[in-house]
Amino acid sequence: AGMAVSALLLSLYFHFKEDISSELASVLSVGSLLMYMIMFSLGFGAVPWILMPEIFPAHARGLASSIATLTSWSCSFIVTSTFQSLMDAITPAGAFLCCAVELMLAFLFVWKFVPETKGLALEEIQAHFKKRSKSRKSSSIPRSRPQSEAL
Repeated sequence: AGMAVSALLLSLYFHFKEDISSELASVLSVGSLLMYMIMFSLGFGAVPWILMPEIFPAHARGLASSIATLTSWSCSFIVTSTFQSLMDAITPAGAFLCCAVELMLAFLFVWKFVPETKGLALEEIQAHFKKRSKSRKSSSIPRSRPQSEAL
C-alpha cells in the first residue's frame, strides 16, 4: 500500500506542479520517490525472493525459482521499456495514477491470497497450498445431476 500511496503522490505532484510552490513541489517529488524506494525494498522488492524457497517444494524449487525470476525480470523489462510511451500518451500524472491503481490491486491480491509463513515449517506451508488447491478444484467443477433427475 505504501508504494501505491507514493505513486499517487507522484501523480498529484505532476498534476499540480504548476500550482504549488517550488519548495513544496521538491519535497513532494523527492519525498514520494524516496518513499517508493523504501516501500519497494521492504515489500515487492525483497519478499518474493524470501517467499520463493518457502512455497516451492524441494524437488521443484530450482525450476520454479528460475521461472519466477524470468517472469520478474521480463515484467521489469516491459515496464521499463513502455513507461515513457505511457507517459507520452496519458501524461505523467495519468501514468503514475495508473501505477497507483495497479499497485493497490497488487496489494489487495497479496493481502487476500498470500499466506503468512512466519514460523511455519515447509511441510505446513505445502499442506496449506494443497488444502486450498483441493478445495478450489472441488468447488470449481460443477456437479452434474444424473439424467433421470434432470427430467
